[in-house]
Amino acid sequence: MPAVLELPPHAALAFELEAIAVFESMMRRLQADQYRRIQRARDLAAEVEGITDSSTASQRDMATRSFVAELATTLGQHEASVSRLVAEAHRLTGPRSATLGALEAGDLALTQARSVLELTRDAPAEVADAVEQVAIDAAADAVARGCVPTNAEVRRRMRRVRDRMHPEPLADRRARPRPIGGSASIPHPTAWRG
Repeated sequence: MPAVLELPPHAALAFELEAIAVFESMMRRLQADQYRRIQRARDLAAEVEGITDSSTASQRDMATRSFVAELATTLGQHEASVSRLVAEAHRLTGPRSATLGALEAGDLALTQARSVLELTRDAPAEVADAVEQVAIDAAADAVARGCVPTNAEVRRRMRRVRDRMHPEPLADRRARPRPIGGSASIPHPTAWRG
């Protein structure tokens, strides 16, 4: 059990909040390091399996699936979760390395880093780079102001840039199913008053 300081409630609360912020920063650095190690382990597993530039796509796929199974066993997690981690590690140590750096620096939270990956997926490289930069700038601006950007705020900024640089055709937007539920469909409690 952690040590408990005998402080007045106001001072104890400030201390606990600061400790939580320090732990969050440590977890972000650890998560970034874990992504790097996952990618390195994946590369090493491919080397152990004898995967080379001349290997076929099915050989590469089998090596990746074998690595995912091994890592899932090591972590005690479901293969689907580990497959996501491996895919995230690949993108964060490759084209989205600036996002990994921001996660490690503590500027971006893990949910924000995952939002960057989601909103840059399937986008042309220049659009993806611009969207990523928006997220990093938004987080750095918020940190400079002494506050924490919410994931919704960062996503809104990224989406605005992505939609401006790479608009989705109207037919595709209409064909996409609308999300069910969410706070947007629930009226504000004061709206029920007469």
